[in-house]
Amino acid sequence: MTRFALLSVICVIASCAPTDPFADFDALGPDACGADAAQGLVGQPLEAAAGVTAPGGVRRIGPEDLVTTDLAPERMNIWHDGTTITRITCS
Repeated sequence: MTRFALLSVICVIASCAPTDPFADFDALGPDACGADAAQGLVGQPLEAAAGVTAPGGVRRIGPEDLVTTDLAPERMNIWHDGTTITRITCS
């Protein structure tokens, strides 16, 4: 019984700990990856993004691609439809 009570107290305390999954975004700002400067590539062929770099790396995401949902504010996402860049975001 004592173990159960102790475990219950630990679980309650742990659930009260504040967590903010967007803390990195808040600290670095909404354009930490430089996506604003790359917006001119939207509507261009995918090849136009060949030399694009970002502090956290660049990933090209197509319509059938699976991506992780981890938050990486300095990573640039270049979304495309297979041939044309459709959107550029940070995360």
